[in-house]
Amino acid sequence: MEPKMKKCGASHIYKNILLCCTALALLSGCADQPSEPTEIGEVTYKVISEGDSGAALDPDRYSKPVETEFIDVPDEMILSYGYEQLDKSGRDIYNLISDAMKNCQPTVEIPNVDRTGKLYNRVLELIRCENLGYFHVKSRSIGSRTIASKSFNIDFEYRYTAEEANTMLRKAETAADDIIMKITPDMTEYDKLKLFHDEIITGCKSSTDGEYADNIYGALVDGQALCEGYAKAFSYLCGRVGIENTIVTGYADEAHMWNMVKLDGNWYHVDLTWDHPDAALSAAYPDAVLYNYFLVSDADITDERTIDDSLFTPPRATGSVMNYFYHEGMYADSYEAALNAIESGCRNAAENGRHSFQIKLASDELYAQVLSDISVKSSNGRDTDITAAMKAAGFSGRISYTDLYSGRRILTFLLN
Repeated sequence: MEPKMKKCGASHIYKNILLCCTALALLSGCADQPSEPTEIGEVTYKVISEGDSGAALDPDRYSKPVETEFIDVPDEMILSYGYEQLDKSGRDIYNLISDAMKNCQPTVEIPNVDRTGKLYNRVLELIRCENLGYFHVKSRSIGSRTIASKSFNIDFEYRYTAEEANTMLRKAETAADDIIMKITPDMTEYDKLKLFHDEIITGCKSSTDGEYADNIYGALVDGQALCEGYAKAFSYLCGRVGIENTIVTGYADEAHMWNMVKLDGNWYHVDLTWDHPDAALSAAYPDAVLYNYFLVSDADITDERTIDDSLFTPPRATGSVMNYFYHEGMYADSYEAALNAIESGCRNAAENGRHSFQIKLASDELYAQVLSDISVKSSNGRDTDITAAMKAAGFSGRISYTDLYSGRRILTFLLN
């Protein structure tokens, strides 16, 4: 089986390419969660955004002065799928709390309509996840209440002033513009998703120390993020170009957050955190990107993590056509197909100045056959089939590989 994920903050070795995130990042500070009631734990968020085409940028988009009295969140950072699932009472409470956060109020009075307190926790978590620009909130605490009381207070502490938060939001928008401007007219939605995936991963390192690691600013501007920062930045970029997307939470030995996107009518999972190489590999190959979790199905996700659906059930992801390995021709169901994929991967990497590529094999037997051929040194001056395929691609440098992902039958090749 594929090795389990290590905890974030643990030391990494070269072969520990997969990354996970820490519950601290997912919660934006676990100590900041409401202390009452305690029935609600981590939940799954299903947030869908709709944005513009991203084809052209408004030159006056950021000409307005930075607002200092309230948080000026751009429309593309405000998601509403979970909000739409609330009843009228829930929406009213959502609006009250959201407006209080927007105006940096220290407290807001809430009608006492739910004796269990579950609704208030649900709304607080929906706002945290659906309003991608509300990273200025440090803590939320629910005040005391009784069955007879008609209302109670929710109190807030803030990490940043409105002016500071707005400045950070404008910088995050500008960083997103830089990525979106790389979109060309011939790009498909798949190409745009791959661009966002690669740009965030190569431009950001996984860090438990980054002050902004749990938000968009950390991933797009500061260059340090964990799962929440990765997922929210990716969601924001998807929204900017009108790609329907969802943020999902769950557990992989600890709390974790990733994305789902709708492509050609089917839903797929995307996990940038686990597609980020470890520090050693990133240092040696700064352009290295993994695609183990780029547009994968439920089956590829649920065998190693549990999706938390306590808020609402995420969409089913059963498609495979747009999966990276199928779409890029890097999935092989025969030995000949594997040789062709390796040759193609070498050629494309060399032509585009990249230093890594991956292939996926259809069966354990084929995986073992290819791995055996790679491992056998040439004898009597004759090349193995794999070596010949590499030479046919016109690559004369040194090629190494890792079989860390044997559970997924994925081989990662590194070109020097």
